[in-house]
Amino acid sequence: MGLACFYNPSGTDDSLNGATTDGPTTATPATDSSAGDTSSTPTTSTTTASTTTTSTATTSTAGVETEPQTSPGSDTTTGCRNDAECLALDPDNAFCVDAQCTNCAGAIDPAAACEALDPSRPVCDLQDGRCVTCTPEDKSLCSGNTPICDPGTGECVACREHADCGTSACANDIGYCFDPGQVIWVDSVAVCDTGDGTEATPFCQITQALDEVSMGNPGLGWTIRVKTGNYIQPSLLVPPGAVLAILGDGGVAKIRSTTAATLQVSALSRVYLSRLNLASNANDTGLTCQDSVIVGDELTFSLNRQGYVGTGCDTTFRRSVFYKNTSGGLTGLGSGRTRLINSYISNNGSNAEADHGGILSGQGHDLELLYTAVINNLAESGARSLRCDAAGDTTIRNSVIIAFVPPSMACPLAFIEHSAIDEGKVGGDSNIAAVMADAMTWFEPQVGGVYKARPDTALATVAEWRDGDPATDFNGDPRPDKDGALDQAGADRPDP
Repeated sequence: MGLACFYNPSGTDDSLNGATTDGPTTATPATDSSAGDTSSTPTTSTTTASTTTTSTATTSTAGVETEPQTSPGSDTTTGCRNDAECLALDPDNAFCVDAQCTNCAGAIDPAAACEALDPSRPVCDLQDGRCVTCTPEDKSLCSGNTPICDPGTGECVACREHADCGTSACANDIGYCFDPGQVIWVDSVAVCDTGDGTEATPFCQITQALDEVSMGNPGLGWTIRVKTGNYIQPSLLVPPGAVLAILGDGGVAKIRSTTAATLQVSALSRVYLSRLNLASNANDTGLTCQDSVIVGDELTFSLNRQGYVGTGCDTTFRRSVFYKNTSGGLTGLGSGRTRLINSYISNNGSNAEADHGGILSGQGHDLELLYTAVINNLAESGARSLRCDAAGDTTIRNSVIIAFVPPSMACPLAFIEHSAIDEGKVGGDSNIAAVMADAMTWFEPQVGGVYKARPDTALATVAEWRDGDPATDFNGDPRPDKDGALDQAGADRPDP
């Protein structure tokens, strides 16, 4: 038990046994202070009156029951009397407990103490004694577009990864989690005749899950979790107006269509894709989009006729690979924007048929490349890396663009900075020139379209990290977190 604090409201000197006298006396004998009372002998002219003063008990918001009563000889100069005194002295130790200022972890009722101090921060982080909005164990105030608790700040924040949302999905361009009650499960090895789409008895084909979405309300926010495996089936059609996520579960799900494009996103939909390999559709496209929004993470488009074709779409690809698609890696046309972040566009196109190799942007479409590597793409005619046909705004930053032979880029209005480009360096800009021989020096031999960065190359300080840029690279290795810091250009940083 700590020291008790005592308060003497009378302002008198308690060393005089707590008694006050009125009027003169001719004689006063010694008193027994240990007994707590006074004795007197008769006097010739006056009477001694004795008064005992007791302090009023108070309650602290930290959960202290009462202050002890004052008693003769108490010291009023040490210890706290209430929370207000502690808050004034040190806001980090704002609670008075046993006459000592402490943080919320030392309060009798930590939650009640925090709520009384600041109703917007009613949770006590018992690890460091802070009053916060939330902890990982108590996220009751986290909802809507801020459903996740940041353990570092104790604040509710938007979700960023699908893993933030349990079995459902994260609308990571907005920040909310999908309804966990709208999850459909698919497993290629499940028994097809008995599956009902639950985790216990999943469907065996993705088409079954999309049929259930179509028969219900497509806009509710569905999550389709697809177990690792190979899925060969008819073209997958996302219905118009759908709000939907298709996520590889436990690894990458490889999907190939036997008819038309592997995955088709119909108009006015919002679709989130992760850990899928849309592959081996030699006669058609891996993914098509019409007037919709797509956010893709950790996707692979390989060995298709074309990787992705979108018209009027706002599409973001992060940590994704477009590899060996014979008629081009990626095409964005019409209104909208395509963003590529920490991604690879590599070894697409061919000398026999493609009019572009890596990327085609046209009809007013906006394009942004950030920390992206466009390497060793081919074309029968036209630009091998990037072709712009009446394109909209085109910005390239912190990226690498190299083709085996020119012409690599046909995009005269593109704004390029802090990048390595094979079209040469304009005097005074922040780019460096590159040729295919540099790619062999700067990167390990490619594996599945991924060119892993070697350490200590000219790319190491070409890029400039800015606030809002990705916190990690293609492999999840950390990037700088200070605005203006120099960084490695391209999708990958060398291993730490």
